[in-house]
Amino acid sequence: MDPSSPLLVAFGIPTVDFSFLVSDKSVIDKHNLQMDSQHEKTTAFLDGLKNEFYERQYEFKKITGGNSQISSMIFQSLLKVPYQTVMCGAVGDDDEGIEMDKSLSKKLVKTSFDKLETQRSAATVIIVHKSSRTVAATNGAGEVYSTRNWKNMETHLNLVRSSSLVLFEGFFIGFSSDIVSKVVESCNLYGTVVAMNLSGSYVAKKYSQQLLDCLKNSDILIGNRGEFDLFCSSVGMLPHLASLADRVKAVHRMMTDHSVPKHRMRGAEQWKKILIVTNNKDPIYCAYGDGILLRFPVPTLPEAKIVDTCGAGDSFLGAFLYALVKQKPIEKCLEIGCAVSSSVIQCHGYEIDEITLKKYAA
Repeated sequence: MDPSSPLLVAFGIPTVDFSFLVSDKSVIDKHNLQMDSQHEKTTAFLDGLKNEFYERQYEFKKITGGNSQISSMIFQSLLKVPYQTVMCGAVGDDDEGIEMDKSLSKKLVKTSFDKLETQRSAATVIIVHKSSRTVAATNGAGEVYSTRNWKNMETHLNLVRSSSLVLFEGFFIGFSSDIVSKVVESCNLYGTVVAMNLSGSYVAKKYSQQLLDCLKNSDILIGNRGEFDLFCSSVGMLPHLASLADRVKAVHRMMTDHSVPKHRMRGAEQWKKILIVTNNKDPIYCAYGDGILLRFPVPTLPEAKIVDTCGAGDSFLGAFLYALVKQKPIEKCLEIGCAVSSSVIQCHGYEIDEITLKKYAA
């Protein structure tokens, strides 16, 4: 397939992940970093944190990460035809930006990055301790990316016009809402499906209004329960509804109230709008079509097999979108999403094992 007509165009903050496997919590406690939490920090703080871990000689990996990049790599890895996925965003004028471009190319993902000369690329330090993980991040070039320095605007909009599906991560929606508005306008005009990832609890709270604006034009929304509940609370939505099932159904109804026909992606007229809320090991809630609500069980995985849960939700989303583009039934899309996510959390990085890849790739 010509990469100028991709299946998926993803917008996000290209990020380099420095993932450390640690045996104790001393550094975490020293810097008052709560377990299983996310923190926005300065570049200087992250550099100091990395040096502390280097000195202690903990096992680590430098990985191409970030919500949309992980989803893009997973989506593309399940496809047999190369370069059906394009990753868009801003990187700094540094080695990390060059490394991410090369890394994605090896994964057969096409990149369309804007390089901002005075900025550094986004980076994340992921601290994995047993089954818990703590994230400290700086958004770098992504924090100042807007229509004022959107050099690849014409290229990106042309990609959107010819693609089946566009994905936004919550961080990108928060920082680059003006770019999102332009892209969504093009999606609505040309019938491109819009998917949205809440991305993180503090994102759901800090950028709730930007997320709400994007939600009204989205066809697919995914988030975990913590993100979803915090988002609903932050925008004053549904405080009277006690059960998760009722909240999911109500938000799905709101999504269908802002419906724009999408003709580019086959099957879209059947599922209409999709809302997915994951909940760790508990069943996934998925609302779609004319108010259909699924409660999908998550396959159990022994605790001893879990290596790193970072990227689990992004991997699930990438696999779910792949299956959806392949016109699989919603239940099958959820199954594939769970299987791939389960595979990814059993390694240090964002890789699918060969057995899972052979079973589901097409």
